Amino acid sequence: MSTAFFLECLKIIGRHDFASTTSSRGGMRMLKRTFIRFLADESGATAIEYCLIAAAIALAIIGLVNALGINIADKLSQISSQLK
Repeated sequence: MSTAFFLECLKIIGRHDFASTTSSRGGMRMLKRTFIRFLADESGATAIEYCLIAAAIALAIIGLVNALGINIADKLSQISSQLK
């Protein structure tokens, strides 16, 4: 998440009157803190990045095994025909 977006959200929070939607000033502070913590949390993005890396590695392994499997099958066929 970009810093500019984060700062813009903080400006919007600062302008909004949460007192009308919460029962006390403590509730307003808690709501602000929760929202700021939510915006700053990047753990979900990191997990997605790791999943994409794992998927790319898995695709590379599948492609490698597929290519080697064809070569091994051809070699075994050649050996089998030479033994006959």
